[in-house]
Amino acid sequence: MATAALPVRVSLVGDEIRLSPTQLRIYPAENRQIEWITDEGTLEIHFSRDQQTPFERADFGTPEGGGKIRPGELRPGLEAGSTFPYELILKRGAEILKARGIIEIASRPTGPDERGDTDDVAAGPAKPVTIRLDGAGSVVVAPDPVKVNRKKREQVEWTCEDGSFEIEFNKDGTPFDQSMYGGSQSQGKKSGPCRSNAQKDKTYHYTVTVQPATGGPPIVLDPGVTVEDDGGDGR
Repeated sequence: MATAALPVRVSLVGDEIRLSPTQLRIYPAENRQIEWITDEGTLEIHFSRDQQTPFERADFGTPEGGGKIRPGELRPGLEAGSTFPYELILKRGAEILKARGIIEIASRPTGPDERGDTDDVAAGPAKPVTIRLDGAGSVVVAPDPVKVNRKKREQVEWTCEDGSFEIEFNKDGTPFDQSMYGGSQSQGKKSGPCRSNAQKDKTYHYTVTVQPATGGPPIVLDPGVTVEDDGGDGR
């Protein structure tokens, strides 16, 4: 029988969903379950159906008026280091909001700081990242990758003068507490603090999608954020 559940708290910051933590590490031998919790509405969780789920099923939901999902025990035989991305849908009346999170299978027991349970702290200095369109109409991001210090809780601030933009960490996890961001031509976007359990020396790749202010189709690029502990000027 499983012991106390590991919580993933679902909240709203403005009109954006915040998952705390976004990337949850769990050690199967501890026999813990995972529980998504919110007071904001009803939830749905969707994993990929082609065995890319750590549970016996890929889709879960809460009843109307409910705010908790506990999918049950993990599947046996999950390989340490495996990651399972999922989509979370929050419904509030007619409003539907979406976010992405990740479950990571740990190779050893994890303490609260490694799981992300204590990551609700103030952010450190912001490292500026400029997004622009060059003369050929391609996206240019600088610096790439940008370096953030996890001990200092550094964050990234993206700006773009050539149009609105979206940021999505959808490839190999996220070093922050969210995986999706959006900004306008007149207003940038901060990531929030680097997670304490973000992997040191790893570069987390993300997708930048720019909608040009002059019109035309969206333009995409895949830069990165590299996590460090000490030194480095972030460029």
